[in-house]
Amino acid sequence: MKSFKTKIVIFFFIILLVVCRTLGITSYVQLSGVLINSVERNLEKIAKESSKVIKVRIDVQLENSKYNKGEVYEKGIVNS
Repeated sequence: MKSFKTKIVIFFFIILLVVCRTLGITSYVQLSGVLINSVERNLEKIAKESSKVIKVRIDVQLENSKYNKGEVYEKGIVNS
């Protein structure tokens, strides 16, 4: 038969293992939720900023094309 001291050590080891596992799982679940929310917010910000950059580039291209068309018509290259 095992000694009383051995049984106590095993008992406390099992309790410690259960507590640590529970804390670990709880922390993992909470932190993964926080991380997902943070990533979603950052992706929204990146998408909004990217759309602004794209809009500016499109506006510049449109202005350039209007300017270039005006130059061509003024020089009489296209007019026949």
